Amino acid sequence: MMFRNYLKVSWRHLLAGKANSIISVLGLSVGVASAILIALYIQDELSYDQFHTKKDRIARIVERIDHSGEIKAALTSLPVGPQFVSDYPEVQNYVRIMQMGGMLTIKVEDQIFREDRFLRTDSTIFEIFDFKLLQGDPKTALAGPSMVVLNEDLATKFFGSPKEAMGKQLFIGTSQFTVNGVVENGDKPSDIDYQAFTSLSTLPPQAQQALNGDWFRLVCQTYLVFDQPVADLDFETQLADFTERIIKPFVATFGSGSTADFKLQPLEGLHFDNSREYDTPKGNRSYLYIFGLLALFILVIATINFVNLALSQSVKRAKEVGVRKALGAGQNQLRNQFLGESFLVVLLAMIIGLGLVEVLLSTFNTTTDKSFAFADLFDWRMLLTLLGILLITALMAGLYPALVLSKFQSSRILRGSLPKIGRYGNLRRILMVVQLAFSILMIIGTLAIQSQMRYLQDKDLGFEQDQIVVLNIPQDTAVFNHLDSFKDRLLAHSEFEGVSGSQAIPGTNVGELMFRIEQNAEMLDKSIKFIAADEDFFEILGLELVQGRLFSNDIQSDVQQAFIINETAAESFGWDEPLGKRIQWGLQGNGQATNDGEVVGVIKDFHFASLHNPMESLVILFRPNFSLLFSMKLSGGQVRSGLTILEEEWSNFAGNHPLEYTFLDERIQSQYEREKTLLKIFGYFAFISIMIAGLGLFALTSYTVEQRLKEFSVRKILGAELKDLGMLLAKEFMLLIGVAALISIPLAGWGISSWLEEFSYRIAMPWLSFVLALLLIALVTLIAMSYHVIRLARTNPARILRDE
Repeated sequence: MMFRNYLKVSWRHLLAGKANSIISVLGLSVGVASAILIALYIQDELSYDQFHTKKDRIARIVERIDHSGEIKAALTSLPVGPQFVSDYPEVQNYVRIMQMGGMLTIKVEDQIFREDRFLRTDSTIFEIFDFKLLQGDPKTALAGPSMVVLNEDLATKFFGSPKEAMGKQLFIGTSQFTVNGVVENGDKPSDIDYQAFTSLSTLPPQAQQALNGDWFRLVCQTYLVFDQPVADLDFETQLADFTERIIKPFVATFGSGSTADFKLQPLEGLHFDNSREYDTPKGNRSYLYIFGLLALFILVIATINFVNLALSQSVKRAKEVGVRKALGAGQNQLRNQFLGESFLVVLLAMIIGLGLVEVLLSTFNTTTDKSFAFADLFDWRMLLTLLGILLITALMAGLYPALVLSKFQSSRILRGSLPKIGRYGNLRRILMVVQLAFSILMIIGTLAIQSQMRYLQDKDLGFEQDQIVVLNIPQDTAVFNHLDSFKDRLLAHSEFEGVSGSQAIPGTNVGELMFRIEQNAEMLDKSIKFIAADEDFFEILGLELVQGRLFSNDIQSDVQQAFIINETAAESFGWDEPLGKRIQWGLQGNGQATNDGEVVGVIKDFHFASLHNPMESLVILFRPNFSLLFSMKLSGGQVRSGLTILEEEWSNFAGNHPLEYTFLDERIQSQYEREKTLLKIFGYFAFISIMIAGLGLFALTSYTVEQRLKEFSVRKILGAELKDLGMLLAKEFMLLIGVAALISIPLAGWGISSWLEEFSYRIAMPWLSFVLALLLIALVTLIAMSYHVIRLARTNPARILRDE
C-alpha cells in the first residue's frame, strides 16, 4: 500500500513539473541510449573468437625474420605447424590458413560470380575451431584436394540451398572444386573471416614441395592446440630449441646472416594485437577504453543533470517535506519516496532510451561497420548490463537529492523559512565543472581528429590521384592474356589520357621481396618493399624522376636488369651515387639470382603506404606483361563517358566477367576508415555531451535564480538593468568554465598527443581547437542563461519581496 502511495505521489510530481520532468527524462534517455550502444560495441569487440570450446588452449605462432631489416609477421612458413606437432608432445594439433587473394572469379555452370574471403586451410580447422557444419562431415570435408566448403549464404546463392549444394561442381578461377560441406555463416565475431574454405592440399605438388622446403617463405597463419591452457604454458625453451635445430642449419646452407625466431600469441586477446605485419584487421583496445569512458561520462553528466534539476526544485518541495514530517513521516520514508521517484524517472528514461537505440541502431551500424540487431540486447550479458545501468543510474541520480530533501527541518519550513543547501551547493558546482570539463574534452577531441583528417586529405602524397580509375584484372580473364590489346583499345578513345599496368599502386598492399643489394663491394640480403609496373606507371601517377632514366619498352634487357628506387632507398642503402649500383632478386644459392641488374633511375619519394607509416625504401621492377591492376587517367570532365567506354571494352574482351573498378583517391582515403569511424563517434557523442551539458546549465541557472530571487528583486528596485543581472549570473558560470578548462585542457593535450603518435605524419598540437571548444561552451552557457535572465526581467520584484 505504501509503495503504491509512493508511486502515485511520484507520478503526480512528474506531471506537476512537466518542463523539469521532460528535461530530466530526455537527458537520462539520451545518456542511457548512448551507454547501451557503446556497451554493444565493446561487448562485440571483446567477444572475438570467444565462442570456441578450445579457445584457452589455442595459440597462433608468429615469426620474426631479420634480413638486414626486421619483419615481425603474423605469418609463418608452411612446414612450421606439422613440425611442431611432430617434435613437441604438448602440441596436439595444428591448422594453417592461407588467403586465396582478393576478389575471385567463381563459375557455377554458366553463371559467373565475383567473391572474396576464400581461405585455403587444413582439414583440421573444424576440429580446432567451432565452425559448425550444416552439411558434410567435419573430418572429411577438406580431407582431399579440390574440395570446398561454402558458407550457408554462398551455398544458397550458387545452388538454391545448402543441401542442394553438396557434391556440386564449381570453378574458382580455372581450378575445379567439389562442394564437400556447408558451414554456418560467420555471424559470430571472429578474426577468421570467411565465405568459403578450400583444401590446402589443392596446391600443386611442386608448389607444396617448394614451400615445405623454405623456412623463410611466409605464406600462412598457423594455429597450434596445446594439451593445457596457453596461460599456464612455459614454451619458451621449445621455441628456442626449434630455432636452434631447424632454422639455423637452414640459414647456414645459404651462407646468409639472416635470423628468425618464433612467438606464441594466445587466441584470447589476439583480436587486439596489432604488432604484426601481414595480419587480418584487428581491433584497438585503447579505443575500447575511450568508448567505455565515453559511456561512463555521458551517463554521469546525464545523472548530474537530474541531480541539479532535483535540487533546483528543492525550494518548491520544501513545504511538502515540512507537512509530511509534521504528519509523522520519518527521514527513511521520505528518502525512500525520493529514491522511488528517481527510479521511476530512470525506468522511464530506460524505456525511451531503448526506443532511441532501436531508431539509431542502423546509423550506428553504418558508423561502426557492425551488424547489431535489437535482439542482441536480450543476450544475457547485455541484459545484465542493462540492469546494471538501470540500478546504478537510479542510485546515482536519486541518492543525493533524497538525502538533501529528507533532511529539511519541518519547523523552520512551516514558519516560512526556506531551506539553504549550504555545502551541497558547492558539490553541485563541482558536478557542473565535471560536466563542462568532459564536454570541453569531447569538443577538443572532435576538432583535433577533424584537423588531422583534413591534414591527411590535403597533404601532398607525391603523386597524382584525381580522375584516376583503378581496374582489377583477374588472371582468368581474356583481358589478362591480352593486356596490350586492351590497353590500346582504351587509348584509342580521347576520354583516356593514359593507361598503366602494375601489380600494386598506392592504397593497396605493397609487397615485400628478398633482394641482394651492393654494399661495400659485397652483396647483402635485404627485405624491401617493391612494385612491379610498366613504363607508363610513372607518367600516370606523375612521379618525379630525380636521377637517371625510366623504364623503356625499347630496351629489352630492362625486364631482367633494370631497377628504379626511391630517394629513401638510396639514403638507407648508403648510396651517394646510386646509379649503376647492383641489385638482385629471385635469389638463388652461391650469389646467383634469376634477375641481376643495376639501378637505372631514382624517383622522388612518394607515399605508397598510408601516412600512419614512415617513408620506406622501395624498388620498382619492370614487368610490362604482368598487370593485376590498370590505372587509367581520365580526361577532365569526361569521367562518365570514360566509364561507359570502359564497360563496353571490358565486355568485348572479358564477356560476362564482372567489371570491378575504384577511383584512386577513394582507395587512398579508405586507409583511414578507422579514424573516420572515430571522428564520427566522437562527433556524435560530443553533440550529445554538449546537449546534456546545456540541460545541466539550464538546471543550475534555474536553481541559482531561485536561490537569489530576493537579491535580484532588491537590485531591480535599486535600478539594476537586465545586463547587470546577466553579468552577475555570467560571472559565476564563467568561473565554472574556467575551472573546467584548467582540468580538461591538460588532459586533452595529453590524449591528442598520444593519439597523434599513431601517425608518422601529423599536425602540430591544434591549439585553435582548444580556443574554439571554450568559445562553444561559453556560447551554450549564455544560451542556457538567457531564458532565465529574460524570465527574471519580467518578474515583478514587489511581489517577490511581499511574498518573502
